[in-house]
Amino acid sequence: MSVRSSGTIGDSPEDRFTRKLKDLEKTEYDISSCKESLKKLQEKKTTLENWVKIKMQKKAEIDSVPKVQVVYNNSMYTLDRSKKYKNKAPTIKQVKNKLVEFFNQCELSDFMALPTEEKASVIYNFLYEDRGFYQKTQFSKKTLIKKQ
Repeated sequence: MSVRSSGTIGDSPEDRFTRKLKDLEKTEYDISSCKESLKKLQEKKTTLENWVKIKMQKKAEIDSVPKVQVVYNNSMYTLDRSKKYKNKAPTIKQVKNKLVEFFNQCELSDFMALPTEEKASVIYNFLYEDRGFYQKTQFSKKTLIKKQ
């Protein structure tokens, strides 16, 4: 019998199998500990990134500019707050509550005296017109000089 077919000289197939299982268990443990430390580092990164975003956003608001860029070491961080979006229309579940709110605020006798077309217009405007806008910010990191 050759050394190659039997594994380590003197090992029985059962011993080799047991050794491989032990190696597998150790490798799985190492992977799980790496995953735990990776998770902690990702949480730390998220916390620090949020802190930097808040500071950059305050700076942009103070200076009244839509974009702030910071260069540190070999990285450029950019916070862009120039995009404005219209708020979403109410969903099917929200429409009922909005209608109840409308009729609680509205004087029913005045509303019923309106022509049908104006009633529809008033309800439509209450539901959809005064949605307003919100501002979205985009945070990005760019490496200035690529490593070769």
